[in-house]
Parts: sequence; structure tokens; C-alpha cells
Amino acid sequence: MLRESGVQEVTSMLFRTDALKTFGEPGVASLDKFINCVREFFRAVPPDGLSTRFVFVYPVAGSSDTLHGMRRMCEVPVRREGLAGYRRRIEGAATVVVATGPDETYDLATPVEPLPLAVWSETALVFWNEAGIDRFVIGGQERKMPQLATGARSNYAAATIGDLEEALETYRREAEQVSSDILEKVWVGGRNGPRLVFGNRPESTMRRSLERFLQTRMRGDVSVRAEHNTDETRPVDVAVNWFGAKLRALIEIKWMGDSLRKGATGKPFTPYGPARVASGADQLADYLDREASSDSQVSLRGYIAVFDGRRRHVVDPTTPIPQGDALYYRDKDVALAAQHASGQTGIAALVRYFLEPRPSSFAPPAESA
Repeated sequence: MLRESGVQEVTSMLFRTDALKTFGEPGVASLDKFINCVREFFRAVPPDGLSTRFVFVYPVAGSSDTLHGMRRMCEVPVRREGLAGYRRRIEGAATVVVATGPDETYDLATPVEPLPLAVWSETALVFWNEAGIDRFVIGGQERKMPQLATGARSNYAAATIGDLEEALETYRREAEQVSSDILEKVWVGGRNGPRLVFGNRPESTMRRSLERFLQTRMRGDVSVRAEHNTDETRPVDVAVNWFGAKLRALIEIKWMGDSLRKGATGKPFTPYGPARVASGADQLADYLDREASSDSQVSLRGYIAVFDGRRRHVVDPTTPIPQGDALYYRDKDVALAAQHASGQTGIAALVRYFLEPRPSSFAPPAESA
């Protein structure tokens, strides 16, 4: 990923001529200032995880009736330090217009009518971001900015939700192969055992494994910590906070499979299935409601991470079972109920990690008579 200075240099190289041709030297001088304003806005209002189209307008060539009309539709101007809670207010907005200038004041609006970007671009620098693509409109000409930033929705935004989701997906390999020194402890017999039955209460070990991975993997000014309290008695498993932005992700961990009962060494064990995932969705929805009530400005995103160690026809923790039974659940996903869909509670799609059995422990095929 290019540093901010590198992105700024590429921007200047690609669009300096357009700004000079349309506005002369004032346009060139305004280009860097404009990009700084966009970057500061996205620092306080991260666009990751939103479907909103962001349109930025920076007046250069004086005033015009069109530009005055655009400013009249905006809300009360907001200073940069007042932007932190704005993301929560625009969730669900199709378009946000941000009119800004050298004074670092942002005039904000959520219009529904089509925007005359080409007209605005005759008197202002216009930039817009939609679906992960950056575009400039200068002097009526629209041009795309190449994607230079890894894991971020815009070249001028830090990686936040996108970075987290990429890390959750990257963790899949570590979980599936039980390659983590922490995670191996969830199995009776450890990583080198048959991986058929979990030990008693494996969730805390799973949480430590995922927490450590996210701490080492994620980029930027981000905090990952376990057991974040949403009230005095009910902590969520992992919370991710991005510094400088009112943005928080809550991760609830659930697991499925057979688990030894407390004090047992072989039998009995207890099977856990999709009902645990449903209960986790209920818990997470409650956590999100509590967080939203405690901080009305924070923007929230919820995830359910499911460690799936289900096997079919398990005899005990050490007796090998046929390969078909050991891998029976590998491709059997678990769906969230409709009431837990992302648009209704803030819960993102469920992330399921199928923990692979050890192939060398499969029972040999039965000999045919």
C-alpha cells in the first residue's frame, strides 16, 4: 500500500494538468488542499462497510448560482473536530454531498435528486467515491483514479471494516489447519491427535487465538481486545476499535462439535450444533443494541465467528472414524435467521471456520465381503 505522500503524488501527476487547464494556478494550488480535506473527512467518517456514494466539492473559481444552490441544500456546517459521530447519522443514505474548502469546514447534505456534477466541476473541483472506485470531475471531464490502497474503499481512506473482513478471511487457513499454537489446545490430543472431540469449554481458547491473529494482522490505528463489556455482566468476545473514528466492530465467537463434559476424559461428551449459532446471533443483536444506547454516535458492525468441529458418528475422542464421517460437515454452512440480516441489526455475514480432522487418523475403509 502506498503511503499518503505517494497517493498524493500520483493524484497530482494524474490531475494537475486538468486542474491547471480549467482553473489555472489556483486550481493546481487547490488540488492538494482538496485531497487533504477528503482524507480528513474519511479519517473521521470511514467509508468502509457503507454503500453510500460520497461526493466532495471544493470551490475554486469564485461563486456561481449553481454552487450557491448546492450549498443551500446542505446542513449546518461542521468543523473537522465535529465529524466523528457523523458516520452513524448517514448509515443507509444513498448519497452524501460534502462541500468543503481551505477553512476545513464541511457543509453536509444527503440529497435524493440527481447531482449536476459536470456543472459543478466548472467552478469547483469534484471528487466522488462509489463502490470502491475514486473518480475526479474537473472542467466537465470525468476520470477514474487507479486503486492504489490495499484493503481500503478509497485511496484517501484508511483500511477499517474492509481490513477486518480481510483478516477474518485470512484467519481461515490458520483455523482450518489448526496451525496456531493457541488453537491446537482446543482438541483432545492436541493438533497431532485425531481432532474429533473438543476439550471442555474450548471457547476461551478460540477467542485468544482469533484475538492474537487480528492484533498482529490488522493495519493502522486499531485496537483489538477481548471481552469488551457492553454492560456489567455480559462481555462480547472481541471488540475492534479504530482510533479517531466512532467506529467499532463486535465479534461474538461460537463453536459447534462434540465437547467433553467437565471432568471427563473419554466419555461422556456433549454435541453442539446450529442452535448455538442462533443463540450467538441473539446475543450479538443484544450487544449491538446496548452499545448503540450507551454511545449514540458510535457506528457499529457485528460479526459471528463460528469454529466448526462437527464430525458424524463419533465414538470417543481417539477412535478413528471413516473419512466420510470426519468430513461430513465441511461444506455444510449455517445460515443466520432473517431477523439477524445485516440491514436490520448490523450483523454482517457469518464467518465459519471448519476445523479439519487429521487425515492420518481416518479409519480404513471396510473390506467388502
